[in-house]
Amino acid sequence: MRTRVLALLSLLLAAAPSALAQKNGDDVSIGKYHTITSKVLGEERTVLIHLPEGYETSKDKYPVLYVLGGSAGALVEGVQATSQRDVPPMIVVAIATNGYRVTSNLGLVPSEGSNPAKKYLQFISEELFPYVEQRFRVENHRTLYGASAMGVFVLYALLERPDAFAAYIASSPTVSYRYDYMAAKATSAARPLPRRNTRLYVVYGDKEDRDVREGLAKYRPLLEALRSDTLSITVEDLPQEMHVPSNSLSKGLKQIFDGYLYPYERLLTDGLPALESHYEQLSRRLGFRVPVPEIDLKRLTLLMLENGKSADLKAMARALEQANSEGRLHVADAGGLVHLVLVVAHFRANEMDLMKEHYRLLQLPPGWTPKIADWPKIVEAAKEGKNEVPGPRKRPATGPATR
Repeated sequence: MRTRVLALLSLLLAAAPSALAQKNGDDVSIGKYHTITSKVLGEERTVLIHLPEGYETSKDKYPVLYVLGGSAGALVEGVQATSQRDVPPMIVVAIATNGYRVTSNLGLVPSEGSNPAKKYLQFISEELFPYVEQRFRVENHRTLYGASAMGVFVLYALLERPDAFAAYIASSPTVSYRYDYMAAKATSAARPLPRRNTRLYVVYGDKEDRDVREGLAKYRPLLEALRSDTLSITVEDLPQEMHVPSNSLSKGLKQIFDGYLYPYERLLTDGLPALESHYEQLSRRLGFRVPVPEIDLKRLTLLMLENGKSADLKAMARALEQANSEGRLHVADAGGLVHLVLVVAHFRANEMDLMKEHYRLLQLPPGWTPKIADWPKIVEAAKEGKNEVPGPRKRPATGPATR
């Protein structure tokens, strides 16, 4: 069965041409530079923005990841972290630093007095958010990530404007730099509370410098005391990790979007209704629509072509058509896939007239036969009453009306 599934995946569900099809000398691009004139900061600021694969062809809105202390490297880190299958596709915005990175980041550690961190957060909330949201299709779900000094800024943003982001990820936040100030912020009775479901993920290593670890050890109980009905908090102290543990952002996003990946081994037994229900519940928890991922639709289609019942296959065809209409089905011939599913569905229901109709509309690659156990019987049934197997005829590129 696995061989059949892989053969069908490689031929019928081949995606549109990928980066592997590009020619020598072609540019590699993962994002674009944008310059914003900030009235709040009184200067120009640069951000790097990456759009997820499929953005141009879909109608979907996307959650946004904001990466602090940004550079091209920060954008790459964000793109890598959001490309894992455990999280939904995201727009990545890396906020570049002005001048020497370490000095610039340390200058944004919150403190009493002039507190440049307050102005920087104001710039992000009042100028950067509108810039991004007026130009791109975004969901009302933002995640903020920062490491080391910028990790302290992440905690400050949560305490100062908890509703600015839906999720906060801080890697090795050096709270020891401004411990008294940050402790007062965390314990203040005047601290604003999140009005929506909000998540905080903090990670650090057991090989951190002594002052960093001691500051985090003192601050951790203050953070964990902030848990509430609208704020969930996860703090991880990782063994054998140095300052800013490896894959901190990836680990944080997996925590934020826990449950995004549906278990493959349950796909066929649970079926499409359970799959759709899972992502409806996840959508309610996250506060934005999370459609069934394309990979799950493809996998379930393959499993059902092997063993699915007629009614389940018809429901699968409707789900595929909806995904295709929304620009979320990136296959070489989405209409052909729907016809193939309906051919098998009608054959298994002994609805031969409808089966023959979709068979005539099905256009298979020359010389290729679907690796489906009952395909020979389908071909024979399609021949009945005719001198030859019905050939393809013109059909809509976007697929048929499902019936």
